[in-house]
Parts: sequence; C-alpha cells; structure tokens
Amino acid sequence: MPSSTEERISRTVHIEGLDSRFLFGQNDIFLRLIEKAFSPVIVARGDKIIIEGKPEEVEQVVGLFKDLTARLSQGAFITEQYLNYAIEMVKEEGGGPAELMAIQSGNNTGFKATVKPKTVGQKH
Repeated sequence: MPSSTEERISRTVHIEGLDSRFLFGQNDIFLRLIEKAFSPVIVARGDKIIIEGKPEEVEQVVGLFKDLTARLSQGAFITEQYLNYAIEMVKEEGGGPAELMAIQSGNNTGFKATVKPKTVGQKH
C-alpha cells in the first residue's frame, strides 16, 4: 500500500566564519527571496541553516547556500542581481555561478596582472 506522505529530508549548512548579514542581506531580504523561490522550509539559527523539504528541492537550496558562501569566501558581495541569477542557475543546472567565476578568473590574464571577472556574464 503506497504511502500518502511525500518523502522529506533535512539538511544542515554550516556558515562558520561568515557574517550572516552579508549572506541574508539587509533585513534578511536575500533569505526571503530564497524562501520565495523554493518550497523547502529554511531555518537560520546562529551559524547553521536547516533546510527541510522534498529531497530534490532541499539539495538545490543546499547547493545555492554553498554557492553563496563560496562567493563570500572569495571576497565578493552578494547582490540581488547575483542572487536571482544564482537561483536560476541552481534550478536549471544544479550549480551556482561562484565556482564558474572562480574557474574563469584563473584563466584571464591581463598585461601586468590577473583580470578577474566582476560579473557572471564576463568571460575571458
């Protein structure tokens, strides 16, 4: 007899060493955009983010937070434009743009110094 309840999982993302104000935005605007874009329940407490919902969607949100924390670790800021782009990339391709930008920046050399892309659309 099939179960009428859908499978739900819970995952935790640790954000030690990052300022949650940069991750969640002023007045948690970025967190609200993420909650609006995805259906899993997202609970942020201290240095942990707990995501609960359907497995595929939870993994997408985990991937998004990993991308956002990677961007902050690279010394870049999160903007609403970047967040919207990252959400779309995670939904369509399963990964965010921070890793792609890190890979691209290593290949771009200028005349005297390395040139790093400032936006996702910039390439070598």
